[in-house]
Amino acid sequence: MLPLIIVSIMLYLMDLIILAGFSILLILLLAIIHLLNRLLANPDTTVSHLKDLGQSLEKSQSKSLQDHNQYLKSDMQQFLDTIFKIHDGHIKDKLDVVNDTISRQFSEINQRFEQKIQDNHHQSQSVYQSIIKRLAIIDQAQSNINQLSDKVVELGDILDNKQARGLMGEVQLEQIIQNILPQRNYQMQFTLSSKHRVDCMLFLPAPTQNLAIDAKFPLEHFKQMRLFDKQSADYKKSQQAFKVSIKKHIKDIADKYIQPPETAEGAIMFIPSETIFATIHNDFPDLVELAQNARVWVTSPTTIVAILTTALAVIKDIETRQQVHVIKNHLGHLAKDFEAFEKHMEQLSKHIEKAHSGMDKISKTSNKITTKFHKIEQVELQEISE
Repeated sequence: MLPLIIVSIMLYLMDLIILAGFSILLILLLAIIHLLNRLLANPDTTVSHLKDLGQSLEKSQSKSLQDHNQYLKSDMQQFLDTIFKIHDGHIKDKLDVVNDTISRQFSEINQRFEQKIQDNHHQSQSVYQSIIKRLAIIDQAQSNINQLSDKVVELGDILDNKQARGLMGEVQLEQIIQNILPQRNYQMQFTLSSKHRVDCMLFLPAPTQNLAIDAKFPLEHFKQMRLFDKQSADYKKSQQAFKVSIKKHIKDIADKYIQPPETAEGAIMFIPSETIFATIHNDFPDLVELAQNARVWVTSPTTIVAILTTALAVIKDIETRQQVHVIKNHLGHLAKDFEAFEKHMEQLSKHIEKAHSGMDKISKTSNKITTKFHKIEQVELQEISE
């Protein structure tokens, strides 16, 4: 609205300027015409009249300009007053509308901004909570990794210690055996009459008798052997040391734990590592043959389970055979009980037949009595009708 007012004022000023310019030109033309007439009438006084005319025109022009300026100023003031009076209320209304619109838009923008802040806050909280949960999971995983690392270190310490390594093999052997065989069929750390102590003695039925199991864990030379290339001299050296170690274990088991008739004519060497067991059978067939000739059966955690399961089946079969006479006696008593049961059934059947015969007689007698009652009722009815 303000630019429109300014344009209106400028147009009005231009109109006044144009009017003032035409008035001045008209005065100048009249003065020039009058001057020409005077010059033609009296040429001698031309200079004097020109001077007077110039002064007169200057004064007239100055006064005319002052009058026009005063008129223009007054007219402009009136115009401005009129314009402001006309547009004051309208401008105020427009400004109020503009202010209301701006306030409303600002309020909407503020609300949207606050809502956006709240949404971002909620999203940030959600992301933060998710991060906290994930950090907790990571901390737990890190804790588990640390615990696992500690256990690996402990296991490494155990495996590096020969005595602890042997104890671990014994514990693993005991766990396998106690999960398969009854307690009465084995004993850990069994001492023979020769004062030699074996890790486990299985008590099996004849003809096997007592079967010794000893755990061996030849890890040291095996680890050294795996550090070198198979074509290197160091590998061959460690390989030879590994073979010597296995041969010694086989000889010790054969000499200490195979003592018929106190024990069976063979014994078991338990190796608590499938890798070492597989290496012996794949790369050292001469060691396997040596063990078989010495009647020492090399086993692993997997193969010993099969042996113990077979032993359990044999134990159950022998125990079942030993209990055959007991079962036969129970069957004899059961046959006698069945004969007595059969006699009681015959007696009960006879009693049932007698009871059935009596019931038939009672039924017939009841029918006769009922028939006689009907006849009596018919006689009484005939007498009443007569």
